Amino acid sequence: MRTRGSDIDTAPSIDLGMVCYELNQFDEAYKYFNDAYNYGKERAFQDRPKKYLEFYLHKKA
Repeated sequence: MRTRGSDIDTAPSIDLGMVCYELNQFDEAYKYFNDAYNYGKERAFQDRPKKYLEFYLHKKA
């Protein structure tokens, strides 16, 4: 995370969230998705499979 290009680059958080999700580490996935969502809202999930945004929004509710 320290090597990301800028503080508003959400890709590293989304990528880590996706990995955690696929490893069934859902609390960790939510944490990374939440970080990305706080910067870019739904746009942070653009061009990613919809299941990740759906997971995040469902857990956030």
